Amino acid sequence: MIRNPALEQAAAVLYETRLPYHNFSHVLETLLVSRELVERCREADMDVEPGIVYPAILFHDAGYHEDHRRQGHDSKESYAAILAGRVLHHYGYSHADIHAIQAAIASTQCGAPCNSLEARIVRTADLSGLAAHYYLFRQNAMRLWREEVILGGREVLWEDWRDQAAGVLEIFLADDLGFSPGCYAPDGEAWLNKRGRENLDRLRQEPGPDDTPATV
Repeated sequence: MIRNPALEQAAAVLYETRLPYHNFSHVLETLLVSRELVERCREADMDVEPGIVYPAILFHDAGYHEDHRRQGHDSKESYAAILAGRVLHHYGYSHADIHAIQAAIASTQCGAPCNSLEARIVRTADLSGLAAHYYLFRQNAMRLWREEVILGGREVLWEDWRDQAAGVLEIFLADDLGFSPGCYAPDGEAWLNKRGRENLDRLRQEPGPDDTPATV
C-alpha cells in the first residue's frame, strides 16, 4: 500500500479536529488496520486492490462534522463519498476507480451492502475498534458520546446514548465481518463479531458515568 502525503493532506483538511472520535487520527489508525488486512488477503492468495482501499480509508469520514442533509445527502457516508470523488478527480484517478472507492466508502454505512473485497476490508477496518481491548472500546464509546453532543448541540444522557448506539452496533454485528480464513474463530464466527459482541454486552452491564449528561 503506497502512501501519498499530498493526498493525505487533502483528505485531512476535510476533518474537524475538535471531534473526539471522527477526526483524522481515527483515519490514520484505521489505515494501519487496513494495511494488515490487505496483507492477510495476500497471504491467503486473495486478489485485492490496495489502491482502492487506501483512498477509501482516507475519505471514509470526510465532512463528518457537517450537516449532510443540508448538503443534499441522506447519510454522512454518501456525503463523504462525494467529497472523495471531488478530490480524487484532481489526483488523476480514473472514473472506474473513483466509483469503486466511493462504493467502499458507502459500505461503511450501517446496513449497506459490501459488494467487493475492498469494501469489506474498508468496513472491517473502520469497525476494528469493536474488537479492541475493553478499556479502549469503552474509551471510544465515551468519545462518541461527547461527539454526539458537539454535533447535536444538546445534552445527552449516557444511558440514552448507549442504548441507541448499541442498537446500531447490533445491526453491524448481525453481518459476517470476515473475509479471509484468518478472520474467523474455530467456531466459524468472525473474531470481530465475537469480540465486538462481548464488548457491547459488557458495556451494557456496567454503570455509566453516574448517568449524567454530556453537555455542550
